[in-house]
Amino acid sequence: MSQGDFTGPLERINDYCWRIPRSYKQGMRVEGRIYVSDALIDLVQHDQAPEQVANVAFLPGIQMASLAMPDIHWGVWLYHRWCLCH
Repeated sequence: MSQGDFTGPLERINDYCWRIPRSYKQGMRVEGRIYVSDALIDLVQHDQAPEQVANVAFLPGIQMASLAMPDIHWGVWLYHRWCLCH
């Protein structure tokens, strides 16, 4: 996948949380959540980091949500966190 603007759905949950719904890609086990401010969401949408959040949502055993913190950026796996706890 080439790096470019993320064109998938981002739904605002609150002032600092955005959702990528499970309906974005068939097979997502959980929704994606990105925790960033209004200023940072514009930067996040200009690369494919949200796509990685959606991809993590496919992992076996994942529960609740695929989570990304404000330091999210494309291409660095360790910066994308997910909840595997009950």
